[in-house]
Amino acid sequence: MLDTILKPIQKVLSTRLEKTKLKKELLKHPNYTAKAKEIWDMIDEDFGITNTIENVLKLKVDKFDKTLKEKFPELTQKDISELKESIIGELSAGKDAVMGQVYGIKKLQDINSILKEENEKLKEQLSKLKEALPLSNNSNEKQ
Repeated sequence: MLDTILKPIQKVLSTRLEKTKLKKELLKHPNYTAKAKEIWDMIDEDFGITNTIENVLKLKVDKFDKTLKEKFPELTQKDISELKESIIGELSAGKDAVMGQVYGIKKLQDINSILKEENEKLKEQLSKLKEALPLSNNSNEKQ
């Protein structure tokens, strides 16, 4: 599963790295992307839902920058920013898909609730009709 995540990251990074002339340096160290992703996941686990979203995101990004710089001191801030953008972009795309599914499920639950209410109303109306017409039911049963 990690390979399926890393391959798109590698494609994005390779095109960006060609533009920034870091391709040679990063090709010497192909584990930058993998390690950057591991560091992001580790930081993501550390934070959870404790602060406001803005504070958590800022803290996570700062910790990511610091940890990546400690792990790979030869990376510039621009290199770290590009790795961060690549990872965040990929994660955002995945979260957008999940949010779309959550929205779809919520919409289906709302429709289901409406249909249940309508079903109950129809059952009540049918029951009232049966009570109002007991003679026709009895005459049909005898025939």
